[in-house]
Amino acid sequence: FIKYSDTLYLIDYIDVPDAFDDLSVGTLEAWIKLAQLGLAHDLFCSSAFTAGAVRDFMYFSPEADNKLGFRVLNPAGTVIVYGTTNNTLSVDTWYHVVCTISTSGNAIFRDGVAQAMTYTQGNAAIQAFFNTLSATQETYIGRLLYDGVYYARFKGIVGEVRIYNRALTAAEIQQNYQVTKWRYQ
Repeated sequence: FIKYSDTLYLIDYIDVPDAFDDLSVGTLEAWIKLAQLGLAHDLFCSSAFTAGAVRDFMYFSPEADNKLGFRVLNPAGTVIVYGTTNNTLSVDTWYHVVCTISTSGNAIFRDGVAQAMTYTQGNAAIQAFFNTLSATQETYIGRLLYDGVYYARFKGIVGEVRIYNRALTAAEIQQNYQVTKWRYQ
């Protein structure tokens, strides 16, 4: 996995190395603390959204409705899966957030607990990850490339970002939460 272990005060973004194109399963994990509600914060974003180009992307981020969301569009621009958690986030609170994609589908965890999801497209059984995207995508922590313009920088603090090449189990996610939560309380 790749680990950015120190707490990041994002006033900009991180350009993640291009090493994930072939991943069909995996885990996105971070500690986050929002500074503002009511807008889309881009936590994990991978896209080829350049002006006039193929319009595919994947993201895992807090949404404008203050819920965690996971969305994947294929190179044709069709939404394959779009789901959000049913619970909302608050400002000035640390959250351990995790998105897993396995051969069984996708799931979001908050503070070590699997979250109930509402899907406006697709469902929990859909397996869509980096390999669903075109090979030209750029992956960022803290911003989104859309139609040739960079948008929606993360408004808050991000800590202990990890990207795994396998889907963590619920027990492993709970363990990661338990062993790191002391840093964020």
